[in-house]
Amino acid sequence: SRGLGDVYKRQTYNNVVTSTTQDKTTRNRVSGEYDFKDSGALFVQKANVMVYYQDADAIQNAYQQQVGNSALSSWRSRNNIYSQDTYGINTTLESNLTSVVNQRLTYGFDWSSSQISSQLNAAGNGSSITPAPKSTYNLAGAFLQSEMEFNQISVIPALRYDSYSITPVTGSLPSNSGSAVSPRIGAIWNIAREFRPFANWGTGFTAPTPDQTLSYFAGSGYTNIPNPKLKPQTGNGFEVGARGQLQQFRYQVSGYANSYKDFISQVSSGDRPNQIFQYQNLSKVNIWGWDVRTDWAFAKGWQANAAMAYSDGEQTQHGISAPLNTIQPLRAIAGLRYDASAWGAFANVIWNQGKSADRVNFNNATGGTANQFLSPASTVLNLTGYWKPLKKLTINANLNNVFNTTYWNWSDVQGSVLTQNRAAAGGFSEYNAQAAQQSATAAPRNWQISARYDF
Repeated sequence: SRGLGDVYKRQTYNNVVTSTTQDKTTRNRVSGEYDFKDSGALFVQKANVMVYYQDADAIQNAYQQQVGNSALSSWRSRNNIYSQDTYGINTTLESNLTSVVNQRLTYGFDWSSSQISSQLNAAGNGSSITPAPKSTYNLAGAFLQSEMEFNQISVIPALRYDSYSITPVTGSLPSNSGSAVSPRIGAIWNIAREFRPFANWGTGFTAPTPDQTLSYFAGSGYTNIPNPKLKPQTGNGFEVGARGQLQQFRYQVSGYANSYKDFISQVSSGDRPNQIFQYQNLSKVNIWGWDVRTDWAFAKGWQANAAMAYSDGEQTQHGISAPLNTIQPLRAIAGLRYDASAWGAFANVIWNQGKSADRVNFNNATGGTANQFLSPASTVLNLTGYWKPLKKLTINANLNNVFNTTYWNWSDVQGSVLTQNRAAAGGFSEYNAQAAQQSATAAPRNWQISARYDF
């Protein structure tokens, strides 16, 4: 057996000139880990226990000079503070049983409790508010999985229990809680190393979060309102596919179809300057798609990889079917990696297809967004490197968006109206329409350096 631990701290500063902002994110984490392995033990051959505490704070200071709208003050300053303290435990155990049917049992539990608070202090055109009441967010789960071997076929049944509770400490909003038991089963046919088909069926459970049930914020032209009655999302799905290895080349292809009840989605209603956003439960959602993943270790230390993923979806709300706007466009990734004994580097090229208008719901009455901004296609290069000057010390460096490409992630602009025509219709100038588009872009060229020490 052995003991492990880590102390982790990261600080990020970001200065952007459009308005003038300074973002500071601090995350302090302390964890202790116990790892046990003994193949000759009678009952438990493997065990892993981790306890942790994490303190995360995000502070945003902004000074904005506003132009082109006489109805607003010419300037405002904001100080936005978000704090989350979390402590928890994760436990996983493994037992191997030998009888007529060999079994590998994996089981365990996880639990966490978070104390969350936020405050927005403003001057000029704005006022100080508490976007969400102080709250406690508890998550708990337990699972059991059995992997059974029948000659060339592996059958893997599993069962998981989840529960959650969101409890406001201040304010008058009610608590929100729930639980569910989720079964699943999978099978793998080990016909050959080069070709191993598989199939899975399973159910799922997704708990709402405090920002979905408790957060309120009124901005310029829009309002986010809480939904304390938001229900947990449940679903079930099928997946079929195959994986295999041909010498140093590995691959996996799969297709899936999932159906959901009470699907959690952010819905907008109304038009600027009175647009309202709220997380709501969609009564019925179907999502389907496919993905392909490959990697090739073509020389010592070298590896190339590629992946592509496609998905589509339909929602039904108030008896009306429409495209599901949260679906991501087609994405492809290609990478090249080199690993030496004490250092390594890799590059990834990420391509995103532009969002197609025929797969967007523009109807406000069914949870869509009229004149929804459509993200165009984009290609981005990211570089990463690491160095291990000591056995237990690793220094990492990232350079993201190397060519400083201007692009939009669909997940960032979904539900947003950023076009000139819509901005003009809402009473905003062409200048503000262009500024809104710029403010919604993905991060420009940026870099990070971090260090990790394991003991």
